[in-house]
Amino acid sequence: MNHGLKPKEVREQFKQTGEGRKSLSRLSFMLTSLGIALSTGSCSILTTRPVQEMSDTTAALRAAREVQADVAAPELYREASEAFFNARREYKFKNFNLAKEYAEKARELAEQAEFESLRAGANRTELNISDPLSNVPPPPPPPPAPERTPYPYPAPTGTPVEPAPGTAAPTPAPSTPPPPTP
Repeated sequence: MNHGLKPKEVREQFKQTGEGRKSLSRLSFMLTSLGIALSTGSCSILTTRPVQEMSDTTAALRAAREVQADVAAPELYREASEAFFNARREYKFKNFNLAKEYAEKARELAEQAEFESLRAGANRTELNISDPLSNVPPPPPPPPAPERTPYPYPAPTGTPVEPAPGTAAPTPAPSTPPPPTP
């Protein structure tokens, strides 16, 4: 854009036309927009996945289910389940900040439901999920089921060529080709 002008002349031209200010304001607008976009944190590229929060929520819901919180504190348990459903949906859509918020809310509600259920006198029942890190040996496997004998199907008599007993023999089809048509 210099067009063979000297620096002093270029400055004078910028002052008269205002081109320098326009490009400078455009650049500052672009940098400001980029800074705002990066600082909001809603971008999934910059946000970490809430894996630990999702795992904690799953454990809290399982613990609430073990004490029959779905029966003893149904409203809290339902709210926790819905919040966890929303957390999984947002996680799937890569909205990790929302997923984390929903997961934390679901965990708190599940813990409240578990507490209310225990306060109401519920007993903890095991969901038959073994802990791989425990030193307790697993329970013995159930005894094998008794061996079942297959149903005795009746054996067919005769072959397709032989007639069945008490029936007439089928007549064989003619083996001569049909006469040609003119």
